[in-house]
Amino acid sequence: MTRIAVISDIHGNMPALSAVLADAKAEGATRLFICGDITGYYYDTAQAWRVLSTYDTVMCRGNHEQILRDWIDGDKGQKDAIRRRYGSSYQRAAEDMQPAEINALLSLPHPAAVTVDGVRFLIAHGAPWDEDTYVYPDRIDDHLQRLAAYAADYDAIFMGHTHYQMAFRHGNVDIVNPGSAGQPRSGRDDETAHRSRAQWALYDTADRSCRLMTSMYDPAEIFAQVDRYDPDLPYLKKVLSRQEAAV
Repeated sequence: MTRIAVISDIHGNMPALSAVLADAKAEGATRLFICGDITGYYYDTAQAWRVLSTYDTVMCRGNHEQILRDWIDGDKGQKDAIRRRYGSSYQRAAEDMQPAEINALLSLPHPAAVTVDGVRFLIAHGAPWDEDTYVYPDRIDDHLQRLAAYAADYDAIFMGHTHYQMAFRHGNVDIVNPGSAGQPRSGRDDETAHRSRAQWALYDTADRSCRLMTSMYDPAEIFAQVDRYDPDLPYLKKVLSRQEAAV
């Protein structure tokens, strides 16, 4: 049977992704499911993409992949508007990635489906029907009827986008949000130890069990990058120390 690390909303945060991958290996995970938003906010999209590509990985696109496309295709005014809201991450991604890598990233499907050990998985970013629909834990009842429609074809549905963790079984379908590896928006980090948390989930096909996981890392490298590329967007640092909500 297979242990799967489910990761979402990496957002170019390579220190967070490295911590997650190290912990996933220690837990015996041999496959990765990526629920979109590899890019956006932070600056190591190229490195994250290359590292993920060395694993047995199934990925879907997120809404920030679409924003990267908008940045690449946009005029100066559109680029400036994106940068004012989200920072320089898309410029870094476009400059650091090879054209074939950008095409592969932007061509990811949504959703993605795969069967492992007889367990049928659907991997989405937002809702399976729309990568930009938020399915928050405290609003799940608003979406259960529509999610239940997938029960005939899938045993587990993974979704990201909200940056909040969630895991439960509805009928015979596991519904899981691993939270955000790169920019969680729930819980408080260990500010006294100057460490931030990266969220993910560990799914075991042997018994269809799911554990919501947290990996700790030092955000100093990310803070230095924000100071270098986006000193006028302090929330990019504050959200990692839980001082301010993200946009």
